[in-house]
This record gives sequence, structure tokens and C-alpha cells, in this order.
Amino acid sequence: MQRALILLLILAHPDMATARRHEPARHAWQRPLGHRLQTWRRRTRQERKRFRYDAPRSVPISADKAGERIAALETLLRADPRAHGATVKRVSAPRSRYAVYRVDLPALAGSKKGRGRLKASDKKPPLRVVVSSWIHGDEPVGHVAAEQLIRYALKHPDWRDDKHLRFVLKIDRFGTRDTVDGKNLNRIMTKGRMNRVARDIARAAGRGKIDLAIDLHASTYPGSFLIQLADYGNLSRRIASAMRSYSLLDAAPSVGRYVHPNEPKKLGYHLSAPGVATVPGLAPGPGGLGSMMEHMGTLARYAFTLEASQAVPPARRVKDLVKLTRSAIDNTLRYGER
Repeated sequence: MQRALILLLILAHPDMATARRHEPARHAWQRPLGHRLQTWRRRTRQERKRFRYDAPRSVPISADKAGERIAALETLLRADPRAHGATVKRVSAPRSRYAVYRVDLPALAGSKKGRGRLKASDKKPPLRVVVSSWIHGDEPVGHVAAEQLIRYALKHPDWRDDKHLRFVLKIDRFGTRDTVDGKNLNRIMTKGRMNRVARDIARAAGRGKIDLAIDLHASTYPGSFLIQLADYGNLSRRIASAMRSYSLLDAAPSVGRYVHPNEPKKLGYHLSAPGVATVPGLAPGPGGLGSMMEHMGTLARYAFTLEASQAVPPARRVKDLVKLTRSAIDNTLRYGER
């Protein structure tokens, strides 16, 4: 008892209080409760400020919010001198259930006098890229990633050097995988099977020859990956190398394929490398698996579907899609054939 009283008197001494006040707390439990709550609230506010769309594992953005942001983007392109001819155009009818927009960012070329639109006299043609998003109504994360890429390209004109970027933005108000008429847009992009929404998407993508087609999606698989229309060899591996290995979809080398746990009877994707997949049943035909990619492949030299894992929060999904898309564009520009 006497020892306890002596210890309390020593701790209550003013010198000891000063020493405790200036000594940093090494562990969170050593800090006062009010300070810990304040730190937690500040970090929470920072997280909300960094990603303002919604809580984890929920829909990242609504259709109304997407329409407002596209209108704001159109206003920005008109006023921002860094746009350099970038345009936003609605392709679908005004009263259409699904709004389809086309955003064009012309290629730029550097010069001593400043940056400007790429001239026709330049010898090397620009890399023509088409990026489509929100094809499935329950995967709006692709739209958020596409919008971030557009704003990044406007903020960093250097990245637009020798690239003509076209974004096909579909806004889905229903949030279902299929359209209201029961059609899966990723299965009907073939001649004679398209509905009105599919025709709007095809018209927004254009008919001219393009070099790279990218379709942004989200999947229930436990890792992000890309699906290649054909075996592109090291190019696909270079694209996937932009991601950390633990965030990529992987399988046992002896198996070489990944079968979804909820679909044991259905063959999944064949993985030639971590994060690089092909579909064994991907063959040209009406309504075949991935006919959206087949349709884009008839126009493009390279066609990829980028899949972000829904096992992570939306902020991480957006980050993964943006990183994979930028890697696909940059590596195709540097190592792809044109």
C-alpha cells in the first residue's frame, strides 16, 4: 500500500507531467481517448474526400449523378483551353431509356511553340483508341474509371501525344445486367441481333479502323484481369504487369484455368499468365460469348476486356481499371503493331 502511494505521488509530480506531455505515444492505446477519436474521424473524412461516390461494396455512382457529371464535363470542354478540340456528343435519341455519349479527345503533338492538335502532315499516325464502359447495368464502376481517364487526359495534355482517344459512355438507370428487353449487350453485338442500345453503342464507337478497343467491366472473381481477343503474347503480359501480382487473378499452373465457384459446370477463363485470360469458347458467331469484344475486334488490331474484382471496395476497383487502361494504351503505343 505504501509503495502504491509513493508511486502515485511520483507520477503526480509536475516534472513527471511535463515529461509525459512531451513524450510521444508509441501506441494508439497510450493516447487519450479523445485524441484517438479525433484521429479516426479525420481519417474517415479524408477517405470520404478521396472517394466521394458511396460506401464500399455498393453502387459507385447513380445514373442521375452520371448525367450531371457528363453535362459538367461538356461545359468544361467548352471553356477549358486545354481541351484542344475535345468534344462530347449524345448519340442516342433524347427520349431513349439508355443515354449513350461519345467523348472524343483528338491526338496532340508537341512543338517548340506549344502543344496543339496533330496535323495531317505528320508522318506517324496517332494510336486510335476506343474505350467503352457501363455495358452491363450492374457494373457502373467502368463509367467512373472512364470519366477519371477523361479528366486525367485533359489535365495532362502530354499523355495525349500521338493518341486519339474516344470514350463510349452508356448511362444505365435500371442497374440490371440485361436491358429492359432482356438482352445482354455483351452477347448481341453481331449483325442482325442488335437492339437499339447496341446500335447506339456501335454508332458511337465509329466505323473507321482503330488500333485498340477496351471494354471496362467488373467481375465476381477474386482478382483483376484482362481478357484478350487473341493471343497477343508479351503485350498482354506487359499490360498486366502494371498491377501488383497479389491483385491479379491467378490459378495453379498445372490447371491453367479458373472455374468460378458458383458455376462449377461452366469452364472459366484460360490463364496464360497471372491476370491474362482468354475464353476457350470465344469464337465468332451470333450471340457468342463476348460478342461485344468480337465486334470491336473486327475494327481494332487489339481488343481487350478489362475486369475489376468486386471483392474490393469501389475506390480500389476504379483505381485498378484506370491503371490497367492506361497501361494498355501506353504499351500498345510503344510495343503494338500498327
